[in-house]
Amino acid sequence: MLSNLVENALLASQKQPPAARHIAVMTICQGDVINVLVKNRFDAPVEFDEEGLPVTHVRGHGIGMKSLSRFCDKYKASVFCQQKDGWFMTYLQVPLLAEASDRSR
Repeated sequence: MLSNLVENALLASQKQPPAARHIAVMTICQGDVINVLVKNRFDAPVEFDEEGLPVTHVRGHGIGMKSLSRFCDKYKASVFCQQKDGWFMTYLQVPLLAEASDRSR
């Protein structure tokens, strides 16, 4: 998931003027939750679907966000996307599930 979010940020950032290209990736583990924030400069309007995920009408794009939605369903994760002040942000919270650690034993 992280590589997809970073790739999306990179592609969107490349649409900005060179001086306005910025990407930030932050991760932190707090207790039993992994928090991930990926944000990039992007000043074009973004359309969101009913789940709050960005949508595109460009053929062949948008598969990553559908994959993110399935990831959230499977791992009981939460995602929040927002565009504010020229930044696009995706914030992901992934709980470290007890059954996942049981499977690794």
